[in-house]
Amino acid sequence: MIIFDFMKRIFLSVSIVIVVIIFLTGCTSSSAGKGETGLFLPDDLQATLWAESPMLYNPTNMDVDSKGRIWITEAVNYRNYTNDSTKYFHHPKGDRVMILEDTDQDGRADTSKIFVQDGDLLSPLGIAVIGNKVLVSCSPNLMVYTDENGEVKSNKGY
Repeated sequence: MIIFDFMKRIFLSVSIVIVVIIFLTGCTSSSAGKGETGLFLPDDLQATLWAESPMLYNPTNMDVDSKGRIWITEAVNYRNYTNDSTKYFHHPKGDRVMILEDTDQDGRADTSKIFVQDGDLLSPLGIAVIGNKVLVSCSPNLMVYTDENGEVKSNKGY
């Protein structure tokens, strides 16, 4: 029962982080005042901004690793196939998988690292971090990136 309660709390925390990231990524910290989020929450919950651009852009999915870091897939380059790429934000080297972390434990992400940026990543929609392997779904493919030496950078993908 203890494991079930722990998993329930983790699920609730991750769900709140997803909502905050998705709905508040475009907000600046000065405009995100109390009651201005547009979110309806129970009285015992609070939504706060945890991360915003330029730490990440257009998040599509996330996972939490065993160290509590948040792994985010970004989909930025999909706009280029139907629009003029000079008018939209673009990653020339491909979409990315980002790692965000709150190292000072103040409730806001303070580090953002690129784990992988790959020209074959186009609108990745799923991510699972399993040990030193990161599985990323990017239809019609499932890509596996490996951090072989612990540098928190992809050394190999297939």
